[in-house]
Amino acid sequence: MVHTSSTDSISHVSLRKYLNLVYDYANTVSLCRELKFTDRIESGTVIIFPGNPGHCCMVVDEAIDEKSDTVFKIVEGYMPAQSIYILSNPYEPDLSPWYHLKKGEITTASCIFRSYYLKKFE
Repeated sequence: MVHTSSTDSISHVSLRKYLNLVYDYANTVSLCRELKFTDRIESGTVIIFPGNPGHCCMVVDEAIDEKSDTVFKIVEGYMPAQSIYILSNPYEPDLSPWYHLKKGEITTASCIFRSYYLKKFE
């Protein structure tokens, strides 16, 4: 059994209050406001459609396929914060979980991004 002091309990209560506040206000709109613009799709790029509801995905890896095209691995999670996971590619099963991505409409396993921003963390 783990024994906690009253200081630990106060710290946990403070952390929960802070996280509840963040989860109340952190969403695709605030994320879009806070991230830096980019015009490149590469590892670290966030594809974001701000709104309520909005959606976003993040590019976490890139590689060169056998045709010398750049392919990308994408992750997503839902809000409030949940575990992120790698998206499969149902449109190109032989390539899955990799995606061919280019500017213009982006279609993933869970979302069609017709209007979006490309953003990056600083």
